[in-house]
Amino acid sequence: MNELENRKRSAEALFVDEQNRAFREKSRQLRAIGIWAAGLLGLGEEATEAYADKLAGLVISHPAPGVASVARDRVIADLGKLAVAADIDAAFAALEGAAA
Repeated sequence: MNELENRKRSAEALFVDEQNRAFREKSRQLRAIGIWAAGLLGLGEEATEAYADKLAGLVISHPAPGVASVARDRVIADLGKLAVAADIDAAFAALEGAAA
């Protein structure tokens, strides 16, 4: 039985490690999106950090499968039509850079 208990503990530890890794990765992704969105909103450095942390904090308050859609909805609501204009500007800038 000792060998079975060791395997069980090992499997549980592996599961916990995988869940922690997934949590940290999703939090980093949402933070990066928050920094990007804050840049589009023209927020200052402190406000950018606060916005990114707020978005990353959604990982804690929402279950894993739905956190991405909740974060997406939040960013869309905050940016409004600004993201579309910024995407168009970026595309034109990329084209101008490629032509030069």
